[in-house]
Amino acid sequence: MLLFESHSVIHGRPFPLKGRHYAMLFIHFEPTGHSLRHNVEANIAVDEQYKQAAQDNQGGQSASSDTLPPYIIRESPEEIHWRQLHPEGWHEPEFNPLKRSTRSKLHKAAAEGDVHTIKRALANDAEKKKSGRTRAVDHRDEEGWQLLHSSAASGHKEVVELLIEHGADLNSRTHGGHGATPLYVAERNNGGFHPVVRYLKSLGALNLGPEL
Repeated sequence: MLLFESHSVIHGRPFPLKGRHYAMLFIHFEPTGHSLRHNVEANIAVDEQYKQAAQDNQGGQSASSDTLPPYIIRESPEEIHWRQLHPEGWHEPEFNPLKRSTRSKLHKAAAEGDVHTIKRALANDAEKKKSGRTRAVDHRDEEGWQLLHSSAASGHKEVVELLIEHGADLNSRTHGGHGATPLYVAERNNGGFHPVVRYLKSLGALNLGPEL
């Protein structure tokens, strides 16, 4: 089904397309008197407006901009309210596992690629398992991250391999089982061609993001 937006109405195609080829035509129009009703100047330089939108990487009325978050609809009452509360505008947050507000020294070591600290912590895991205590490899911080998440997100393959050799859960999820897997945070932060991402995929890791 193809959906088209015309002003404030969504039109649907309730039957399948037939044939080997098809074309889609989208026409964006402004109803007569729309600008006047909304107190907008009617004499608008459309060509200049299009060039500026293309330069700003904006793909139309509903596209996000550098100063408006993607979940706010442009030209809506909520946009006015949001801009009043956030005059400085919106910028996409940068994800940096090294700047996470974790209090766990082990997670900081994993994020920094501190192999020696991680090795010392893992050396006692066998005794911890016998006594029923939580192993270092299974330890979670306040956000539900395990050491594998921290090292994978930071791209430290040696630490990742070490943790997996010691029984780390390849598909463990953060935030009580509703968050991300190690592969998800690794690929999100390092890209799909990073050695850590390729290594996790070779082991059959799942790429699962947070449940919204």
